[in-house]
Amino acid sequence: MREERRGRAAAPPVSASMENVMSFRRAFQSAAIALTVCAGLAGPAAAQSFAGKTVTLIVGLSAGGNYDFYARFLSEFFGKHIPGDPNVLVQNRGGAGSRTAANYLYNVAPKDGTAMAMTLDTLPLYQGLRGPGVRFDLARVRWVGNIAELNSILVVWHTAPAKTLEQMTETEVVLGSTGRSSGTYMIPALMNGVLGTRFKIVIGFPGTNEINMATERGEVHGRAGGSWDNFRVQKVDWVKSGQIIPVAQIGLKRDPSIPTVPLLTEFAKTPDQKKLMQLLSSASVFSRALYLPPGTPKEIVGTMRRAFNATMKDPALLAAGEKRKIAVNPVSGEEMQKLIAETLDVPDPLVKRARGILGMDKKN
Repeated sequence: MREERRGRAAAPPVSASMENVMSFRRAFQSAAIALTVCAGLAGPAAAQSFAGKTVTLIVGLSAGGNYDFYARFLSEFFGKHIPGDPNVLVQNRGGAGSRTAANYLYNVAPKDGTAMAMTLDTLPLYQGLRGPGVRFDLARVRWVGNIAELNSILVVWHTAPAKTLEQMTETEVVLGSTGRSSGTYMIPALMNGVLGTRFKIVIGFPGTNEINMATERGEVHGRAGGSWDNFRVQKVDWVKSGQIIPVAQIGLKRDPSIPTVPLLTEFAKTPDQKKLMQLLSSASVFSRALYLPPGTPKEIVGTMRRAFNATMKDPALLAAGEKRKIAVNPVSGEEMQKLIAETLDVPDPLVKRARGILGMDKKN
């Protein structure tokens, strides 16, 4: 009996001790789980920090043009929305109608989020037509977003020998071009082949800014490609004085700032002509878009897309855009990723017709 009582009497201390140990273990395990969860959450965020780094926006045209203008505008506000608040710089890599920049980004640039490109809006169409010199696949790059959908424009100087599209089917007009994969070449070349215009295209300008200067000097009569914004914002005196004349706009709907200027598709007289003009006009979707190299980690792509979306909603950017008359009507990177697949899927009959007009099948 005594031993029985001793056993009962001894039990409470043992039970209390075990309970303390178990409580300690539970607390330790809970703390460990919490630390693991926190580490898991903090890990990717820390890995995506761009503190002390420089993010480079590679523009496929020379400085001073409208693409360069938009990239520098974005660079003023983009960095503060990227984790770590990195520097954002613009680097111009003009040449071959933006193919130089696209080939570099696709094959050489780092895939860590520190390099992205803004190239000509006609580059997806050029790839879709299987143009030469393409060492990239724009379906595989990771689209970050488009700052604004902008129509391309065909303009001539006030002294040009023809000032309407009808007159341009009878009179030769000289236009400057940055390269065969650019709108400055593809637009007038396709118009020659489809609508019967008589454009003489001079290739070799580094960017639209140089074409503008050549236009003012009388070396060429004007250009196609680029946007009306280039003139409305950067060449205000030309617009006000009537020195520059918009002839046609290339896009899916008329630009509200020039509502009386007809769309290129409105000049089509047959269903076949309209299909080709619509194909050309689809480039406006990619007008001022940014993309990362293929193989960029998903986490970094997501970080840059979120930063871009936040930048597009930044009150400071919107206020600056309104003050400077810069159009901001963004398209998300996710939407761009869907649109590129549609743009690159060009029906074979259209590919054959367009390649023939553009001289892509000719052997040099």
